[in-house]
Amino acid sequence: MTKKLIPHCVLCILATSTGLHAINWNSAATDGDWNTPSSWDGGVVPTASDDAQINRTTNVTVSAAAFTNKLRSGHNSTITVSTGGTLNVTTDAEVGNTGNAAENTAEGTLVVDGGSVDIDGKLFLGRWNDTRKGIVTLNSGAIEVGSSSTSGAKTVQVGGDNLGTGFINIAGGTFSVTGQFRVGDTGAGTLNLSGGTLDLTAGDWQNLRVGSSDGVGTVNMTGGTLLTKGFTMGKNGVTGNANFNLGGGILTVDGGFTSAISLKSDSVLAIGGGVFQWQGDMTTDIGALITSGNITFATSTVSDDYSGVTPEQSWTSTDGTTTLYADTDEVKIGYTTVWASSNDTDGDGLADAVETNTGTFLSASDTGTDPNDPDTDDDGLADGVETNTGTFVSASDTGTDPHVADTDSDGLSDGAESGTGSFVDATNTGTNPNVADTDGDTISDGVETGLDPNTDSTAAINLLPSTGGGLSEQDLIDLRVGSKLASIANEQAILQVVIEQSDDLGSWSTLQTENVTVDAPAGADKQFFRYRMQD
Repeated sequence: MTKKLIPHCVLCILATSTGLHAINWNSAATDGDWNTPSSWDGGVVPTASDDAQINRTTNVTVSAAAFTNKLRSGHNSTITVSTGGTLNVTTDAEVGNTGNAAENTAEGTLVVDGGSVDIDGKLFLGRWNDTRKGIVTLNSGAIEVGSSSTSGAKTVQVGGDNLGTGFINIAGGTFSVTGQFRVGDTGAGTLNLSGGTLDLTAGDWQNLRVGSSDGVGTVNMTGGTLLTKGFTMGKNGVTGNANFNLGGGILTVDGGFTSAISLKSDSVLAIGGGVFQWQGDMTTDIGALITSGNITFATSTVSDDYSGVTPEQSWTSTDGTTTLYADTDEVKIGYTTVWASSNDTDGDGLADAVETNTGTFLSASDTGTDPNDPDTDDDGLADGVETNTGTFVSASDTGTDPHVADTDSDGLSDGAESGTGSFVDATNTGTNPNVADTDGDTISDGVETGLDPNTDSTAAINLLPSTGGGLSEQDLIDLRVGSKLASIANEQAILQVVIEQSDDLGSWSTLQTENVTVDAPAGADKQFFRYRMQD
């Protein structure tokens, strides 16, 4: 019996040793199709029994059925699954998990343009190494990750086990996951959803997890649909690492109980132009999250018209510019629908109710500005930043009068006086819009055209008559940028006058050129000449 067993054991060992092996993309790093043998080292296309590794800087195209046991990519490679192409992965896929930053090869990208990707195991983006980055973009087609075996597990990980980062961009198509979809792990992760559908309803509850570890997790949703049984954001004791910006589209939570949503620490669901739907009558729970600061709202538009809906509850922002509404059953039966609406018609940062259109600023609650004109005095500043306090604090609190284009009467519009302390040009002078002479040199900011109005112009002041210099303030105004220095020879200076003509004020041609000789007596330190048109 022993002799008969030995051969069988040897066969078992041999079978184990001849199992799965990795096939690398061709060492020449040339672009090619997945199913072309010459694209792979050894001229062998991977099968469902082989691991495939894209560790070259290359562009891989999947235009037909392709198979691999495990996928690993990086080295700034891009895999594109086009219409008609299907990429089937038996176990896990790691995108952006080869290469390094020192060689500028730390990224890996998977793009789905009309094709489909089916990953039975898990999807990792930027999994190992602190500098790697994985990117998945779904423009159209489908991506499906997970199976019954991953139902309660971390199935999609956007962000590394180290400090590697991950990004998923969904503009169209359908992205379905059975299990947890984690945005941010130890490394940071970002989900950008602008169209299509992200379906996380398969598997356990709270499948969407944003910033639930030490890495920052960010969701930017501007369109499309996100379906989940629930979600959790943030980590107790960790601040600033979980943000969901609902700027568009519809976020739907299928879980009609309080713990379906868990917003920890200072995590924020910011509702802007998007719509939030939570199964059941969850108005009280939503109110509690608003009170705790975990739900915020601000918007200038809404993603749908709910003008005919009578909401059960509403909340108004402290500045009065936005109202958040909640309706149960009327918009969608069996759900509480939440949306934000602007109370600021002209988008100037002031609620319509405080813009009384009287022409006189009385207080922050009675600004007298036009609710249909974002810049009542046309000075380049929105009415909302002109707080009329007389003190410049910042670009969002200028202290200027929203009814006066030049609050300090220095000849510069309030919009040009940016208050930075640095002169850039005539439209960004850096001066204080509430102080006529920012640098205190007795020359108003508007006069110091060729000088820096933020710096003491003592040298220029010394030219004034009061100091014996002989130049009036009007002289300084007339001495503009564009003046010419004329040479003097034999006590004369020759000034050239060029007359140009145009039919359209766009293109000009020289009509006449004249030289004018003027006397410049010896002994004069300086003389100034200027031209003017005579009636």
